[in-house]
Amino acid sequence: TNATTTVTYFRHTTSGNMADGFGPALQFQIDDAGVGPQNIGILEWSRDGADNSGKFKLQPINAGSLQTNALVVNKSGNIGIGTDSIDTKFHVQGTGANIARFEAGDQYGFNSGSGVANFVSTKVRVDPAVSQEGPYIAFHQMADNTMRDVGFVGTVASSTYSSTTSNAANQDHDMVFGVRANGASLAEKMRIQYNGNVGIGTATPTEGKLVIQGDNSTIRARDAGGTSYLDMYSGTGGGDTPAIAWSDDTLRFYSGGDRMFITTD
Repeated sequence: TNATTTVTYFRHTTSGNMADGFGPALQFQIDDAGVGPQNIGILEWSRDGADNSGKFKLQPINAGSLQTNALVVNKSGNIGIGTDSIDTKFHVQGTGANIARFEAGDQYGFNSGSGVANFVSTKVRVDPAVSQEGPYIAFHQMADNTMRDVGFVGTVASSTYSSTTSNAANQDHDMVFGVRANGASLAEKMRIQYNGNVGIGTATPTEGKLVIQGDNSTIRARDAGGTSYLDMYSGTGGGDTPAIAWSDDTLRFYSGGDRMFITTD
């Protein structure tokens, strides 16, 4: 047989009403002749929201101090490390600059499924003929005890399926980057298309390898000291800044004023 069965019960009883946090625990100790019994950790199961729902905690002891939320699994199966207030399937909370680290012992090529951390979207596609989003990483900041969206990196299907089969290999995928301006919603700011084209301010950089779109958009190339530079405008440009600009079907060259221009006529 390959079935499991309960062989030991650990039961905590009370003559009153059970509340959250009530339950049995196992405490682990070590002992020697010099110092006597020393507590090193606790495994705990406790009530979680209802009399028939439970939460698991693994609590190591560091220099006599109990690490109460080292590992928590709540009644929904969500896992928390460093927190008992679990908001997602996997919630990590800590202090300092390095909260989590993913490391592979071997070096891998860029093969499917070979990343150190893989992000997978299992969203069901109702209509394969419709382009839909893929997995993404969201960035948040706590302000006034409220978690606010500040940015994201993710993927999106830039074309529809070429067949009615649920096969992502039949679809083109782009990488998108977005941020949130003060008082505004999250918005895409840059995209790398499946063919290597890069768009800033546009989600359809089809005209070239780098497409920048926006009112008076500027590309600036400058030296390390920041004293010499060349601007390229997609607007009127001008002023004292050396620049090459295209506007009104005219190629303009600026250097302290409009020095030369070439029209299409």
